[in-house]
Amino acid sequence: MNTPTRVHIILSGSLAAGSVIALVFGLTGLLSGGILILINLYLILMLIEAARKAETKRKTQAQIPSPNPAYYFSFPTKVWTGTLIFLISIATICGFANMYIDSAEIVYVGPQIDRVVTNNSNVEPITKISIPAPSILKTKTEAIYFSLVTMITLGYGDYLPASTATRLLVIWQLFTGALLALGIFPLIVSRVANF
Repeated sequence: MNTPTRVHIILSGSLAAGSVIALVFGLTGLLSGGILILINLYLILMLIEAARKAETKRKTQAQIPSPNPAYYFSFPTKVWTGTLIFLISIATICGFANMYIDSAEIVYVGPQIDRVVTNNSNVEPITKISIPAPSILKTKTEAIYFSLVTMITLGYGDYLPASTATRLLVIWQLFTGALLALGIFPLIVSRVANF
C-alpha cells in the first residue's frame, strides 16, 4: 500500500469509526455533524482533484505543452477504491442516523401491517392494515434505515421530518449523497475501464 492510499484509508476509516462510535454510544449529534462536514469537504476536494487531473490528461493527449501542476493529493490505488467507498458510505449513513436520533423530530407515519392467520387451510390469511399514531424515531436500526433510504432513494415515505431543522438535515444528506454519487460513479467506471 503506497502512502497516498494509506492516507485516504486512514482518513476515511477514522471518519467512519467516529460516526459509528457516535451512533453506538449515543454521543451528541454535533460530533456527527463535524464528521459529516469533513466528509463533504473531502468529497469536494476529490472532485476538484479529479477535474484537475482530467484537464491535464486532455492537454497531454492533445499534445499541448504545459507544466505539470502540483496536485493536492494522489488518489488511492485501484485495489483500495472499494474499501474507501465503503468507509465513506458507512461514515455518512451512521453520522446522519445519529443526527436524526439527536434531533428527535423524525416521525413514523407508515402503516402497521398485521396478518391474521386462520386455522382453516382453505381460507387465505387475512391481512389487516392499521394506521398507528405517529411516533418519533428512537432506535438506531430505524435511524440507519431512514438515513440509508433517504440517501439512496430520496425517502420511502414511512418516516417524515417534522420540523424545518430536520428538513434541512435531510437536504444536507441528499447533497452529501449526490456528492458521493458524483465521486463514486466516475471512479468506478475509470477503474473498470482500466482493467
